[in-house]
Amino acid sequence: MTTIVFDTLPVELEFLQDGYVQGLVGQKYWGWGYDTVQMIYDKIVEGAEYEDWTDSGMDIVTENNVDAMIEAWETSDFTKPLPDPFAAAPAEAMHPALEDGKITIAWIPDSASRSAASSARSCQRS
Repeated sequence: MTTIVFDTLPVELEFLQDGYVQGLVGQKYWGWGYDTVQMIYDKIVEGAEYEDWTDSGMDIVTENNVDAMIEAWETSDFTKPLPDPFAAAPAEAMHPALEDGKITIAWIPDSASRSAASSARSCQRS
């Protein structure tokens, strides 16, 4: 069974390191704070316009980049992009569930105005 967990908090990172889960998906912590304040500033000062909904992105963490996410938590520095979760290891070293480079992730939406189907994401290694 392949287990993909939502969130990239230290406890989930430990589960990944211990082999209990094979992947993590989490919100971009830096984007929720810094980027939001920057958008407010740009709107007020520069007159910038934004869509009603802004996708702040997501972090995908596997055994190939878990150390970088642990470092981000230890230093409280989420400004550095994570290494590619699929490229760091050759295919034969990857968990068998990830060999095809595809993971499908779905979660309950945070708003009744968006359907669960619109909240599903599919990620593919290029």
